[in-house]
Amino acid sequence: MKNLFYRLFLFFLPVIILIIGCEVYVRTMPSQYKQKRDQLIANVDSIEVLIMGTSNAADGADPNQFSLYAHNLAFGFQSIYFDRKLIEKYLPVLPRLKYVLLDLPYNGLYYDHNELRDFFYYYYYGINYKNRKFCKESFSHTFFVYTPEQTFSMILNNKKEVLVKGWINNEEENDREVMSLWKNKYRADLYSAVIKNWKGGDSVVYDLEAIIELLQSQNITPILISYPNYSLVRSLLDKSIIERGQNVANTLCQKYNILFLDYFDDDSFTSSDYYNCNHLNAKGAAKLSKKINEVIMNMEEKRIKDEHNIVPLF
Repeated sequence: MKNLFYRLFLFFLPVIILIIGCEVYVRTMPSQYKQKRDQLIANVDSIEVLIMGTSNAADGADPNQFSLYAHNLAFGFQSIYFDRKLIEKYLPVLPRLKYVLLDLPYNGLYYDHNELRDFFYYYYYGINYKNRKFCKESFSHTFFVYTPEQTFSMILNNKKEVLVKGWINNEEENDREVMSLWKNKYRADLYSAVIKNWKGGDSVVYDLEAIIELLQSQNITPILISYPNYSLVRSLLDKSIIERGQNVANTLCQKYNILFLDYFDDDSFTSSDYYNCNHLNAKGAAKLSKKINEVIMNMEEKRIKDEHNIVPLF
């Protein structure tokens, strides 16, 4: 019997070693979540502009184009709920923070998390979506965070994305992808599916207001932003959803005296500025970020003038 167990052990030993190796790799690889966290922590004493939001912001806001030190903490499908949790976590260690850019995407008011991404916030940031349990994911990333096929593909490709200030430079241009009717319709259908499945009412709006109130209580300026989408995909979207987002943004601007920079239908961004129908490439990101930076620097100039014009009472 002992010989049988020993032979079985030897037979399965290569598989065990392979699985352990895969686990070590996926747990320690420099993912975007890890790099954005580590780069933020390394520069907490420098960061003056914090970029939050979805993949629209992750790709479309280039921190290198800002006059003030900026860091991009946006992720694919990041909800306003997680924007709030990340800001609450890191605000106490960002002494120079002045501005926070808040992404308000087309369907942003209709989801507060993405089940496939929740674990990454738990693992890298210690943020647990509404006390969700991650027992199996914690046990094995290879089988329950990724699939074995995805893990092997990452190991074989060994593609390393190097972020700078939390941003990855995506230089890709693909007019066929940007202007493909099928790809645009696919994106519009994804948006619609998210909106259709939403059961949370106005909870996202409450999270957004909580972020604004928290930032203003610390004399930090929130700025709402709607990032560009290509004209074809815009034509396929529900106009009432677009209008509601604009109405919410305008209401918040009036209530809290903040800015809403609406670039959603800005046709100064052409197909060459995108790498797909709703994400800017590096060229488009530079163009947009310079526009945002100009707004911020005008606010900075006004703030400095106001400070110098303060007349002491005594």
